[in-house]
Amino acid sequence: MENKKVLVLAVGFIICITLYLIYSSNNKSPNIIIILTDDLGFSDIGVYGGEIQTPNIDNLAKNGLQYLNFYNTGRCWPTRAALLSGHYPHKINRDIIVEKSILESKQTPFSSRPKWAELLPMYLNELEYKSFFSGKWHIDGKPTNNGFSKSYRLIDHDRHFDPMHHSEHGLPLPIIQDDQDYYSTTDITNHAINYINEHQNNYKSKPFFLYLAYTAPHFPLQAYDEDIKFYKDKYSDGWDKIRKDRYKRQNFLGLKFGDLPSIDRKQGAPYYDKDAYSLLGSSELELPLNWQELSIKQRKFQSKKMEIHAAMVHRIDLEIGKVINLLKKQNILDDTLVIFMSDNGASAEIMIRGDGHDPLNEPGSKGTYLSLGPGWSAVSNTPFRKHKTWVHEGGIATPMIISWKNNIKDIGTTRNQRGHVIDILPTILDIIGIDPIKVQERLGRPAFDGKSIKYSFKDKTNNKTNRSLWFHHDGHKALIKNNYKLVSERNNDWELYNIDTDRTETKNLANKKLWIIEDLIEEYDKIKNNILYIK
Repeated sequence: MENKKVLVLAVGFIICITLYLIYSSNNKSPNIIIILTDDLGFSDIGVYGGEIQTPNIDNLAKNGLQYLNFYNTGRCWPTRAALLSGHYPHKINRDIIVEKSILESKQTPFSSRPKWAELLPMYLNELEYKSFFSGKWHIDGKPTNNGFSKSYRLIDHDRHFDPMHHSEHGLPLPIIQDDQDYYSTTDITNHAINYINEHQNNYKSKPFFLYLAYTAPHFPLQAYDEDIKFYKDKYSDGWDKIRKDRYKRQNFLGLKFGDLPSIDRKQGAPYYDKDAYSLLGSSELELPLNWQELSIKQRKFQSKKMEIHAAMVHRIDLEIGKVINLLKKQNILDDTLVIFMSDNGASAEIMIRGDGHDPLNEPGSKGTYLSLGPGWSAVSNTPFRKHKTWVHEGGIATPMIISWKNNIKDIGTTRNQRGHVIDILPTILDIIGIDPIKVQERLGRPAFDGKSIKYSFKDKTNNKTNRSLWFHHDGHKALIKNNYKLVSERNNDWELYNIDTDRTETKNLANKKLWIIEDLIEEYDKIKNNILYIK
């Protein structure tokens, strides 16, 4: 009788273990890849209306969801901090609240995060994730001190060819020599691919997280000659026509945001670099003039810049294709959640850094230092106003795609739910079974500013609720609540837009709805004061 009991218990134990193993293998947490581009405009991707060839990114949307109302912070470093922390960057010392320009402020927006502001890998590691990073970091500390077991960091942001400063796993790497055929987008991808291959060879049973952060298409405009040639003469019609073409394409795709505002002929770069204009010569323009007013020489110079920008975006797409093909080859694509976005809108900046600019070199090659400028930035941000650093839609609206074929309802469709980069971390925690609210309570930390948008994977209802989204950068400020957006350019009055019907911000309602402005200002100040309180 005793032996039978032992036998029954043994059999029961084996059955339980077997069921556990089966359940575990079928419910393995997904691999996660976040792809972040730098200074990519809202309409630079094909599915958002662009003419640049981006079939691999477009396919992510066809096998996932395309979000139309997603936001970043308007600048590179605060977006990166918000993305990986789930908090507004000002709350964790990665941006500052100032009324004047950051350049005039005595405060620094680059301080160290509080100890409680841990980044995403630290949460994932508790569930035995292996976390990898490749690309532009721009957060305080090092990747290896923030939960990444493997990391390639391109520290030199002024050279897409032959960088002088980069590191792997926290250790400096040699300066790249001329004969090594280095290009930032390609080599950032190569390191990421190596990390995935190593993981599959050694830790296949465990999920991985890859943060793939390209430095392109951020200035300097530099690209492979073969990629630039692909876009030869594609932009000779100028920014006015190309922008209208993108707007028409967006409407054809069903992406309707409001009337297309005219290019602001008086809006130049956010910061003036006198020496840059002097070196670049008369073909570089401080303002986005009517294309027909430009000389033949100016048109040639300006259209070439957009050819290089398009080549840089094109190369990003090709490299993303390599990552997707690897996932297919490893038979893990269906088990991998892929998120694609940009850190801010396209940039109107014109400056020269790094090795300077040699006008005798072929544009886009090493030794040249060109920037997109306000004319083409207005095209990249179609149909929105303003550019990177501003918090009008052109600065903060990001293309955002989530691809996870077997776990998303109605793949290949769009989502109108509003979201922000602060939502990415809570969403990922929610997906892998960690309650974003309870985990912070358990750890005794301030609640995340972000909210999980996992519900939108199955629900296409445009659920805005009463949640507010708050923005502040470089003295520019905004608040979105329900169907209204309150926004102010530095040292200017508040503007008010109904962004349900006028997301392109063409009809200022500030003088007509003063009671709404008062309510939104109160909400803006409430969130600001809460941020200042928690440090």
